Order: sequence, then structure tokens, then C-alpha cells
Amino acid sequence: MLAEAAGFDGHLRALEREVEAVKAATESLLRTSRSVLASPLPRVFTRPPPGGPPAPVDAGAIGGDFDGDALAAASADAAHRLADNVLAPMERWRAGYATVDKQMARLEAMRLELDSRRHTTAGLAADLDKKRPALERAAGGKGAAKLDEVRRRGGRRGGGWTGRARALTARPLHTRTHTHSLPPPHQLSKRLRHKEGKETASLNRFLAEEELVSQHLGQLIGDAEWLKSFVADVLRCQADAYGAALHALGHTKPTPDVRTPRYEAVVAGGGGQ
Repeated sequence: MLAEAAGFDGHLRALEREVEAVKAATESLLRTSRSVLASPLPRVFTRPPPGGPPAPVDAGAIGGDFDGDALAAASADAAHRLADNVLAPMERWRAGYATVDKQMARLEAMRLELDSRRHTTAGLAADLDKKRPALERAAGGKGAAKLDEVRRRGGRRGGGWTGRARALTARPLHTRTHTHSLPPPHQLSKRLRHKEGKETASLNRFLAEEELVSQHLGQLIGDAEWLKSFVADVLRCQADAYGAALHALGHTKPTPDVRTPRYEAVVAGGGGQ
């Protein structure tokens, strides 16, 4: 799941870069268009009467009666919509993925800790198994039979060596009961109980963290299906922005056909003919 989420994160980042580029390009185009359209057209100078200076004819602005404020508003609205409706949700998803990625690293560290604790308790249980003859001699025939019964129940916790140690150490085997005078098997059993408690606590922490990571990752994967809608929003936003900008231009002449003889003549003249 995490590997596939990582792949989706790469796709999302690639799309995010393109949306940012489209946003910047749209802002630049409309800003430059407004500046250019507000600039004056080149003036035409009429032939003066004999002896008089040439008279310029003011042709007005390039954009004529275009609405510069509406053009600026179209640019600002497009930038606002892309930032709030597309880029912000994408960034939130990627931030959520980064959080889960860190949680997975922490979960892996907890798994390694749990494995280490399991190895420790397994080693102590094996050491205690080696002390079995001494425990049997100390407990007598009944103690040996009880050990076999507990062994058949299986597992270290409850019915394992912790249970065996509690059964065999419930009564002192010597008149002196100080810890330093206990036989080594009893010391091992106490240490095993302590380590098993730590292992259980470590396991509980691991399982709780694993459940949390699973929930977060599931939510992220569920949210991934909205990416198509974000793409649609980008296209819709651009269509609205350019539609509003086109309306702000007002009346425009049809685009001339550059294949007309007039333009061909200009091109030919510019080519040195």
C-alpha cells in the first residue's frame, strides 16, 4: 500500500508542477496582454501641404475599448481558484503522505525493537529450559509432572515459562528467602517475567501504531480518487479565465488571413525582393 501511495505521490507532484506552470503562464499572459493593449498604436503621419510639417493621426490604444480591469480580474480569479481549489488540496494530500511515511519509519523501528525483545525472551526461556533438571529435582516428581502439563498448554505467556516459574517459585525451596540466596533458575524465571512484560508492552504499542498508520494510509488512498476532479477543475478554471478575458477585450476584428496577396507582398518585400 505504501509503495503504491508513493507512486501516486510522484504523479501528484508532476501534476502539481504543471498546474503551477499553467497558473504562472496565465497570470503572465493576461498581465502582459493588459499592458500591451493599453499601449498606443503606431501613429500614421499624413502628407503635409507644401512647406508644412507632417501631421500625426492618433490611432488610439492597441486594445481600443477593452476593459483592462476586467482582464486583471480574470487573471486574479484564475490564480485564486487554482491555488485554493486545486493546489492546496494537492499539497494537503502530499503533506499527509509525508506524515504517513514518517509513521512507517517509526513503525519499522518499533518492529525491530519488538523483534529484539522477542529474541531476548526466547533466549531466557531457552536458558530456563536448560535448568529444567535442577527445577525437577528441587520440586520433586510432582513438580516434573506439572512442568510437562504446563508445557503441553503451550506458549510462554500465562501457560509458558512465566506460569511455570510462578508455580515452582510460589513456595520457597529453601528456608532463606532473600533474592540473593535464590537458586539461579528462580532468578532466570523472575527476569523472564520482567522481559515478557516489556515484550507485551512493546507489542501493544506496535499494534496501536500499526492500526493508526493503516487508518491514515487508507484515508489517503481513498482521497486519491479525487485527482481526476482536480484535473477537471484546472481545465474549467482556465476556460473561465480565458472566456472572461476574451469578453473583456470587447469587439475585435476577424483575424486576417496571412495568405492574402497583401501579406504575401509584405513577406516578399521583407525577404529582400
